[in-house]
Amino acid sequence: MKIGFKGFMVYRIKNHTELPWKELPERLAALPAGDPAIGQMQRSGFLPAIDGNDEMLTTLGKDQYAIALETALRIVPNKIVKRELAQREYRWEQTYNKAPTKAERAALKVDVITELMENALIDYSRMLAIVSGPYIYIDTTSAKKAELFLGALRRCFGSLPVIPLPYRDWE
Repeated sequence: MKIGFKGFMVYRIKNHTELPWKELPERLAALPAGDPAIGQMQRSGFLPAIDGNDEMLTTLGKDQYAIALETALRIVPNKIVKRELAQREYRWEQTYNKAPTKAERAALKVDVITELMENALIDYSRMLAIVSGPYIYIDTTSAKKAELFLGALRRCFGSLPVIPLPYRDWE
């Protein structure tokens, strides 16, 4: 288990008292972590923030919560896709005595990626967030990853109006 944040982004929740915090554990459970389906490149879902705990939302104190999001990403290396696509295009040319059109090439690429995803490696990443009153502290320095986390929370809340705080406003 990771202790402490290496770097974090801070967001302020507008009207945090109006959010249904009591309903959130059930809503987080509706978006569980797990492996992506064969047709999916990635899947994000919530899991217990503290190992050994069964609750998706860990209450740390009054208006303080810990939430963890896990993202599973199928890794299909571009080099392998290109190599397999080139072999399929070659077989296409041998079979039909012509080069595949743009649409046929796109269909071949979808087939290649679909077949490769069945045996693809899956990489897992985990982000932790602490909600303290009107603030969300997300354990990342990447705005893109923070938005992934906030997007998952929005799916649970239905809406989550937040404002990113620049570093100078953290005090």
